[in-house]
Amino acid sequence: MAENLFCPGQKVIRNTESWYATFRGVPKMNSKVKSMLQRYIKGGKPENVFLFFYETCQYSSDYSAYLMRQFEQGEI
Repeated sequence: MAENLFCPGQKVIRNTESWYATFRGVPKMNSKVKSMLQRYIKGGKPENVFLFFYETCQYSSDYSAYLMRQFEQGEI
């Protein structure tokens, strides 16, 4: 199937085992939540960002890990 099945704003991550994960982009967050998550990253606690998305927001573990990486890289 050569069709483009992805919507605008979705992110595709290719793993080393050749599987693809498609995410719907970054959720909307207010400035207070963003600053809290950025403080976790600057404080050396990226696992708190993962736990926020995974437990509080109840996203999947793959999506939570993706969002954590985006915060670590400064993309969000």
